[in-house]
Amino acid sequence: MPKISVVIPCYNTGDYIIRCLESLELQVYKDFDVFLIDDCSSDHTVRVIEEYMSASSMTIHLLKNEQNLGPAASRQKGVLSSDAEFICFCDSDDWYDLDFLYEMSLTQARNNASVVLTSFRLVLESGRVLNRLNVYRDCDLENRRRMMIKAPDSLCLMMVERSILVNVPHPDMRNGEDMALIPLLISKANKIVSVNRCLYNYYCRDNSASMKPTMKMIESLEESFYFIEKNVSGEFKQEKEYIGIRNLLYGALINLFKFSFDTKKANSVVDNFESVFPRWYQNNNITELPISKRIFLWCVKHRLWIIAKPISIVHSLLLN
Repeated sequence: MPKISVVIPCYNTGDYIIRCLESLELQVYKDFDVFLIDDCSSDHTVRVIEEYMSASSMTIHLLKNEQNLGPAASRQKGVLSSDAEFICFCDSDDWYDLDFLYEMSLTQARNNASVVLTSFRLVLESGRVLNRLNVYRDCDLENRRRMMIKAPDSLCLMMVERSILVNVPHPDMRNGEDMALIPLLISKANKIVSVNRCLYNYYCRDNSASMKPTMKMIESLEESFYFIEKNVSGEFKQEKEYIGIRNLLYGALINLFKFSFDTKKANSVVDNFESVFPRWYQNNNITELPISKRIFLWCVKHRLWIIAKPISIVHSLLLN
């Protein structure tokens, strides 16, 4: 039984997946296997994988969905098929640094941790590279509250004990599923540690859906948060409130105003949130947000959408 399984959902990434697989083939750490879950790709993804498997020294399991299920259900299929102690995730158009699994496994073993976190670099299609280094605070059981608000929003930046993954509900979502699941995993972890390096390479294609705000994205952020509200224990009420502030009142609304000045939808998002957290603006963790985000949230509190809209435009320009 390998210590780690790397679970990779695949959908129409035949032009990119070789780079992902080669980064695994060249890993310094070798005690792992790979689960590739093809989600009914219509391109040459499966053929590329099968050709690679025939010459690879890795243990690769190719699972094929009978219908398109989305990345969340595909990942869960890989997790349930694995018998490894720990699970790592990778998207099929991204790739690991060659010491990703070594550093994650070493850090886990030294600390007897159930979750290990790392940081990433953003690799743009233009070739530009941006390090997104987060300084995580290693913590024990008593500090899960802190880590819940500091954790990343991508499962690909985590190594998680499989026993945790198979004993929590999973969101039935096609977008925003990582943001929904990660706080729940953090709440169940006995010990969380981090590798304070960028070990994961996130490839950002110009036509990536994640770069283009849509109403579907807004609705996914809402669904993601209310999954957290329902499934994470009430002992983490302050942390859940902060996640909603960050992901809904800031994340959803700034993206809403990037493509539509829909004040009716903005008011609906705030009304729904305030029905659960009426004094959200008093949350102590807001002070950790950058001043630009706090200014936007001040607009949200007072529903000054006429100011929020230009802030969202500036935000888009800065990202580009």
